[in-house]
Amino acid sequence: MDESVKQDLIKIVGEEDYTERLIDMVSYSYDASEHSHRPSCGVWPGSAEEVSEILKLANRTKIPVIPRGAGTGLSGMAVPTKGGIVLDLNRMNKILGIRIEDRLAIVQPGVVYSALENALAPYGFFFPPDPASGKVSTLGETWLRTREASKEPSTGQPVTMSWGYRWSCLTGA
Repeated sequence: MDESVKQDLIKIVGEEDYTERLIDMVSYSYDASEHSHRPSCGVWPGSAEEVSEILKLANRTKIPVIPRGAGTGLSGMAVPTKGGIVLDLNRMNKILGIRIEDRLAIVQPGVVYSALENALAPYGFFFPPDPASGKVSTLGETWLRTREASKEPSTGQPVTMSWGYRWSCLTGA
């Protein structure tokens, strides 16, 4: 990683939320797919503002950014193709609001699927996309995979047959 870009990233997220450590780069080099390639660095943003600043920097310097949740995907979407910055969204793990009357949950991308399920259960609701890795899979991953897969069925086939495709349950900015 270029030293000036590294310092800019550290200014955005703080030194403790920036990494080039080999153990982290190896961890970020794969997901549950057969694909593998190491990134140049990883960052753990804690807010949408930090994500925005990271993306502006990456765009300005033409460095690829790889958003990542728990890395449970089977498609290789969380794996870098050529270096770049892994944008680990696991720190952004809050459920910001649930409005049952509007059938709306406002969540950060690092919220784990099962946490949302647990928050909805007292109201008699659930979130239809049913990843087999629901105890670790993040909603940001689900949304990203849905965007890429367009109208592919959800990973939870019984739920998909009852409730439809993932994309019909998700929106995003």
